[in-house]
Amino acid sequence: MRLRVVLVEPEGKVNVGFVARTCVNFGVDELYLVSPKAEIDEEALRYAAKARGFLEGASIVDSLDEALEGVDVSVCTTSRHGQRHDVLRHTITAEELARRMHRWSSMAIVFGRESTGLTRSELAKCHLAVTIPASPEYPVLNLSHAVAVVLYELWKARSGATTAFYEAADAETIGLVEKYVSRLVQLLGIPEPKRTLVPLSVRRILYQAAPSKAEALNFLYLVRKCISGVEGCREE
Repeated sequence: MRLRVVLVEPEGKVNVGFVARTCVNFGVDELYLVSPKAEIDEEALRYAAKARGFLEGASIVDSLDEALEGVDVSVCTTSRHGQRHDVLRHTITAEELARRMHRWSSMAIVFGRESTGLTRSELAKCHLAVTIPASPEYPVLNLSHAVAVVLYELWKARSGATTAFYEAADAETIGLVEKYVSRLVQLLGIPEPKRTLVPLSVRRILYQAAPSKAEALNFLYLVRKCISGVEGCREE
């Protein structure tokens, strides 16, 4: 699979250099920098070591949306997790992500700022959220260390990946399910914030469950039948 690492507004030159080196260590295909605060100068390139060329070839973009274009699944990282009613903070581990990754042909892993991490709006742009379990006394890892842990788990899966015996649901199919769930929620008159959170939750459930395409289409069939039933009742 094609793997992309995205750094949102990285602040430290040393971290950027180390991240580039780690990307090459673990076979990452692309590095995207979103509005970097750190200058990609000789110091950053020095810490990249033999990954200097990889860092020099990094794509620098103005928004996270640009950095996520063209991938099947996007995964954000966060040290804050476990809040029961906050679906944006419902996470899986990097090891769990690695077990599922063979179902997609391309993936972007998004890492936030060293100082403040990712905003809620940035978390909402991703399909999944990953966390690295650490001591509750100090659970926040350095950026380059967090990148290394996640990429190591993915490398183990990529280098010895198994092949699924079915066609996995693709991003287009899951997007259709989310679209029709949104339509059903509107027809039922469900108010905000549930009107937004229910389709978001369904999308995350499907990406975490990694269903086959046939399973996702059956679920889509059910949702569309529900929509038809509600519309029929309104006409009567």
